[in-house]
Amino acid sequence: MVSWPGEFRGGRVIDTPIISFDILPTVLDVLNESPPETKDFDGKSILPLFKGKDHPHHNVLYWDTGDEKMGWAVRKGNWKLIGKRQKLELYDLNKDSSEATDLAKRYPEIVNSL
Repeated sequence: MVSWPGEFRGGRVIDTPIISFDILPTVLDVLNESPPETKDFDGKSILPLFKGKDHPHHNVLYWDTGDEKMGWAVRKGNWKLIGKRQKLELYDLNKDSSEATDLAKRYPEIVNSL
């Protein structure tokens, strides 16, 4: 939830997927600061999304906990693939936001593409 009266209108939902890595680039953007040249950020500023601009964001999101028990995940569009303990799970977040129905066996081609 974000509030910044005078900069963008509230009371709306932005469905664009973002990730915590987007926070620092957004803060720098708000402050009109550039990131240090020695640092590369995986995140992107979400300020254009707040301002209602048609702005492409992440085509694919992926993360890895570094722990086999916790696993990793990839999200592209409505699809989310989770890998943990040598098992793959696939979810259609548009139809199943609570990730209750694993679709990996039904859609192996999507599993392979992700």
